[in-house]
Amino acid sequence: MTVLPRVLAALGVLALGLGGALVVASPAAAATFTVTKNADDGLVGSLTYALANLVPGGNTITITAVGTITIPGVIPDITEDVDIVGPAGGVTIETTDTIDHVTIDGATVSMTDIDIRPNLGGIDEGIEITDSNVTLTRVSVQGFDYGITATDSSLMATGVSLTQNVTIGLYFADAVGTNPLSLTNVTLGGTAGAHTDTGAVLFGSGAMMSLSNVNSVFTDTAGLAIGSDVGDVSLDTVTVEDSPIGINFAASGGSTTTVNHLTINRTQSGLYVNVLDDANLTVSDMNIASTDGDGVDLTAVNGSRATITASSVTGSSGSGFILDASDSTIELTNSTSSGNGLGGGCGCGGGSGVELYADNSVVTLDGVTSSGNTAAFGGGIEAASVTNGSTVTVTRSTITGNHATDDGGGIDVDSVADDGTVVTISDSTISSNDSVDFGGGVYLHDIGGGTTNTARVVIQRTTFDGNNGGGYGGALAIDGISPETSGLPKVLIDSSTLSNNTTPYGGGGIHVRNPTGLTAPVVKLLNSTISGNDAQVGGGFDASGSPLAIVISHSTIADNSAHTSGGVAADPNTLQLDNSILSGAFSNNGNTPDDLDVGGALIATFSLVQAPRPGVPISAVGGNILGVDPKLAPLANNGGSTMTRLVAPGSPAYNAGDPAFTGVGLFDQRGQARVFERLDMGAVEWHPALAHTGTELTPRPLLIAFLLLFSGVAMVAFSRLRTVRAVA
Repeated sequence: MTVLPRVLAALGVLALGLGGALVVASPAAAATFTVTKNADDGLVGSLTYALANLVPGGNTITITAVGTITIPGVIPDITEDVDIVGPAGGVTIETTDTIDHVTIDGATVSMTDIDIRPNLGGIDEGIEITDSNVTLTRVSVQGFDYGITATDSSLMATGVSLTQNVTIGLYFADAVGTNPLSLTNVTLGGTAGAHTDTGAVLFGSGAMMSLSNVNSVFTDTAGLAIGSDVGDVSLDTVTVEDSPIGINFAASGGSTTTVNHLTINRTQSGLYVNVLDDANLTVSDMNIASTDGDGVDLTAVNGSRATITASSVTGSSGSGFILDASDSTIELTNSTSSGNGLGGGCGCGGGSGVELYADNSVVTLDGVTSSGNTAAFGGGIEAASVTNGSTVTVTRSTITGNHATDDGGGIDVDSVADDGTVVTISDSTISSNDSVDFGGGVYLHDIGGGTTNTARVVIQRTTFDGNNGGGYGGALAIDGISPETSGLPKVLIDSSTLSNNTTPYGGGGIHVRNPTGLTAPVVKLLNSTISGNDAQVGGGFDASGSPLAIVISHSTIADNSAHTSGGVAADPNTLQLDNSILSGAFSNNGNTPDDLDVGGALIATFSLVQAPRPGVPISAVGGNILGVDPKLAPLANNGGSTMTRLVAPGSPAYNAGDPAFTGVGLFDQRGQARVFERLDMGAVEWHPALAHTGTELTPRPLLIAFLLLFSGVAMVAFSRLRTVRAVA
């Protein structure tokens, strides 16, 4: 054979091969069906005929029949790709099959404007989906045991109603990362007379789940239950009402969960969530009301992070928020807990406003309002256990109008232990709280865990006003503190004001008692004001039990009252007093001036004590001033974040502090420079520009107008002068 015939023959073989390949790869023609029959007979024009004759490669079923399509037997399984489109007003499909209604297996299916219901009761599943990709639009599935079950599949549902299904509205499980779940404008649950057990149960393995505009109502177990092995989850505008548990959720494995616009009403428990194993949770704009239990119960462990912001819990019978962190971080910001209290829920003695636990963790409450709550311990906030180097911070918060049937009307801090553990309360207002026993405002208990360590409590720039302790400590009670090994105070009250607090026992402002160990723990009052408080003993400050070391430094304690020891009572403890003012206190029903009563050692320097009790070991040496009125201004806003009482030129405390104190880099209670000219005694340093208004002097409007007018006239005159000279 010559070359040319060989080439032609080869091309012919190639052409045959290509032709064969084209024939093999050619897809089957898509099939189109129209359903016109309401009474399904299995023949052309019926739904069962269309489903039984689907072909590979894609199909379309258009339903023109309206009303109800009744299928007397089994609906054929859907195993081929198909789009099923109902009429504009929707169509109802009923069957007498008692096992499953619609089964989708290994196919890509879309359904639009379909209402699926059982003709008989007791049917297992409305739609069963396996190994498929399904899109549902304006579909209703109701009256089954399970509305929809989907395993190893993806599901995109928009405008779907899954109601009045007995056990679960939607069960979604065993999905993988490539098979997501998306629910938009979906209704789950039951009715007031026919509850669903659970609105939706969602599990997956790395699958993305997105829920938007989802409502779940009238369930007997949970509105939503989301499993621990899911991937990233987004909940946006979700409402759960009338359910025992609003949302029961667990996230793990480094996943990220975002929750926005969540509403939960009339449930036994609002949001119950576990954040595990490096997972992240962010919740914003959540509102929970009227739960017969806890509003939020959040646990974060093993390197997880959870943030709740701009959210509220009101009217729950248990705690508003329970925050439990282990090796993790939890933040609650710009949120409100109000009107929660002991009832059918918690009733266990926890804080009904916010109850928190921290183990080697960071827990922060920033911009939180806790008001009108009731609990056994910590009506506003209960820090039940803070250990193992944890940091707990309450800052820029308002704790008001709370009640404790035991200790800590506003805040109860208990069991602060281990090296490096610190609880800080800063830039906050604690007012109008009350307790039956210790600490109308705040109760600090077991600080240090009974051992020698560096666990501490710091209170900064905070106002205690109008609190009442039924036992000891109208504003603040400190009970059971251990020695501090770092040399720092075990409890530091810095740049704070305690005013108008009361107790029928000891310490209208502060009460300290029951230290542990052989070394005296230090409680220090620094740059602070205690004014207008009342008690049986120690109207301003009462310290009992030994050994204790009380330090009052750069502070003002004035106009307090008590039956005994109207100002400061420290018996039999050691008191160190420096650069401070004690004045205006009365005991014996206001008949006896009584600013200082010390039964132990007293070290006093550069302090003014207007009326020390007879026998107190203090004298007018070391810069001390005795027996004179410091001429303090009333409690007022003099700048800074707390109310203060000013000294002024003419006061014996003015420029009478320690002359060796330079105060470089240090500040008074208002945050102003600690020294102007020479150090003043007391909590605030007199500055001319801040003496009355608390702000720097600024030009008045008339002065500004005059200066502007003058400058304008001067400019015009100067301009004319230049013009005249130019002409000349």
